[in-house]
Amino acid sequence: MEKEISDMQWHILATAYVHLIFEVVRHDMTREEAAEHVQFVRDLLYPGWKQIYGL
Repeated sequence: MEKEISDMQWHILATAYVHLIFEVVRHDMTREEAAEHVQFVRDLLYPGWKQIYGL
C-alpha cells in the first residue's frame, strides 16, 4: 500500500537520513563501527519504508 508523501515529509526524511549517516564522520568511527552504525540505521528505518511503500 503506497502512501502519498508531501514535499515537507520528503525534506524531513532526507535531512534525518543524511544526519544519521553523517554521524559516522562526526564521531570519527572506524570502518567496523561505521558498518555497524549503517546497519543500525537500516534496521531502524527499513520497517517504515516497508510500511509506506510495501517494499
